[in-house]
Amino acid sequence: MGGTDRRPRRGRLTPGGECWQLEPRVVLSNVGPRVGPFLPPVNLFMPPGVSGPRATVRGLGANPHNQINQTLRETMGPGLPKVQRHVAFYGTAIFSELGNTVRGNPAFNALLSRHDTFRLLRSALVNAGISFGGGLADPSVGDLVVTSPPSTIGPVENGVREITVNFGGNTISFVVDGAIPVQTTGNTQIMRIPRASLDQVTQALLANQQRGAGRTVFAGIGADILEGLQTARPTQGPSAPENVPGLRLYNQAFRNQQSPLPNFHRTPFAEYIRLASANRLFDLTPNQRQLINERLNQFYNTVRDLYLVGAFNTPDQPPLDRLPAPNRPLDGTLMVSIGALRELFQPGANSPTGEDSVLGLNLPGIEDVGNTLGFPGRLEVGYVFDRQGNFGLAISVRNPLTNTIPGLQEANKIVGDIAVEVSNARHIRELSGYRGVEGITVGTAISGGILASDSNGVQTYSIASGYGAGLELGVGARFTEIIPLGNVLQPRFGRR
Repeated sequence: MGGTDRRPRRGRLTPGGECWQLEPRVVLSNVGPRVGPFLPPVNLFMPPGVSGPRATVRGLGANPHNQINQTLRETMGPGLPKVQRHVAFYGTAIFSELGNTVRGNPAFNALLSRHDTFRLLRSALVNAGISFGGGLADPSVGDLVVTSPPSTIGPVENGVREITVNFGGNTISFVVDGAIPVQTTGNTQIMRIPRASLDQVTQALLANQQRGAGRTVFAGIGADILEGLQTARPTQGPSAPENVPGLRLYNQAFRNQQSPLPNFHRTPFAEYIRLASANRLFDLTPNQRQLINERLNQFYNTVRDLYLVGAFNTPDQPPLDRLPAPNRPLDGTLMVSIGALRELFQPGANSPTGEDSVLGLNLPGIEDVGNTLGFPGRLEVGYVFDRQGNFGLAISVRNPLTNTIPGLQEANKIVGDIAVEVSNARHIRELSGYRGVEGITVGTAISGGILASDSNGVQTYSIASGYGAGLELGVGARFTEIIPLGNVLQPRFGRR
């Protein structure tokens, strides 16, 4: 019979060149036209590119839903796989309009459809922020750095000092040579202890406890989400008028055709993520790991001070005449992070104090205050890029959002998700600091969240997707620390 051959054909991947994918300012060394017969190529006088040309094929990409599930399972601990199976079997995703809106965002899907995006999210860089323990730097690399508070550095007695490190109620005490100097900065003491001066048993105990202390912030979220969904009672949610902070962002997400998230294929961020993954730039050197530990100590000390003075309890009210979320794409910086939100109200019968209490995140250095155990709020850890190629570790905390609707009662909130944030900042350092935010988070097994801010000319906008239970909306206060670590256009040579 004539006509078109309908037999199945084997698909082929057409080889291509990689040069066209390079950012316009990046050139390859030892290539290009010669100015004269005795002169070298012009590109020898320019910085070399991050990698030479090689035959490649366009990647098939990843399933963002599966990648989110896998990453959250690895981070949030037991309980979450059962929630994910429940959502898949009963189809409860249809009840989460905000979650479906976030997951259906084209820019959000495009970024999370890349294997490199999640490869960096599981890297040593992000893991250093997730696994951090309070008051103690990584004991397996370089000197042991102890900060007081939250740890305790005792006075010199009989030529030795006693050091006590607290890991969420578990303490380890050991003695060190009293001749080791102690640096004092304000009310903080910092002590660098050579690892060789500690016996092997102490080193092993410190390493195990530190990793456990850092992991417990995220590792218990999965079990809490499962329990929250099993014990939750259905309630009627509020409407979404135009003048209520938080709810108006929900309206904007549904009707606005121009998302603040840009087309990442028209920005250098997709290429920066690929280059950082290919060149293993998120594999930390000992010096970088030491820097991260010191900056995280400072971060949690600042968070503790802000928390104790009530800075997270009195957020600024945003102006109602305009939305903090812009009607244009923000393409100055890109941040991808793992987040956990926890604020659980515990009745006195089940509380260790015998009184009604609030359970928050077990952040390093945050002591219990009254009937509040831990830090009620949200913690995010991830990586950030700007358009110039600068990258670093990003970590932030914020309080639960405060709504302005009379009669809307507080409820338990527990969420674990992946967030993508963009801004108009020119450098990643501009994202550091304390600022007021407006947002909304809805968890009905599937969770979705929107958060926006406009402070000192820097606008930020983020959307998040994951799993959780509860509702929060309104305004809040957020403190962010950016730790710059390098530039993808100036890689460490020899690192592959």
